[in-house]
Amino acid sequence: MKTAAATSYRDLSEEQERRALKLQRSSLVVDAVGSSIVSPEPPTKEGKGHVERALEAGVNVLNVTLAAHADTFERFLHQVADYLDLFDARENTMQVETIADIAKARESGKLGIIFGVQTGSIVGTDMYLWSIAHKLGCRIAQLTYNERNLLGDGCMAGSRPTDGSPFRK
Repeated sequence: MKTAAATSYRDLSEEQERRALKLQRSSLVVDAVGSSIVSPEPPTKEGKGHVERALEAGVNVLNVTLAAHADTFERFLHQVADYLDLFDARENTMQVETIADIAKARESGKLGIIFGVQTGSIVGTDMYLWSIAHKLGCRIAQLTYNERNLLGDGCMAGSRPTDGSPFRK
């Protein structure tokens, strides 16, 4: 039996909604563009904070951006501190550093949070800072964002390539 395709999630039949919820609950859901949930925290909607809404939506793991554009390592450290405070204050959140942590977050019903950066500018010329960022839990890194940095050209860097970047060769 063929059913009409819904044009919006609001148009689902009861059977379609039941099947969608079953699929969602059996899936691992990772929000890889989660942005930031502290400093500042997104506004509440219908009396619910971002963490609660993400968990209700079935999100198991969220990648948060701790640095972008021309942010410094100091800014990255401030963001790490804010998230560590969040983990201490909110029992429904946890830091994700390993694949096992992803499974633990899903099994425990907590929102697992993966630290990420969208720029290599946080390390400047001090490549050893990547090791420190990793020890603090950074697991996702893109080397450039919009702007040019010492590691490469961002998408808005213009037509003249950066001289001396080891990644341009």
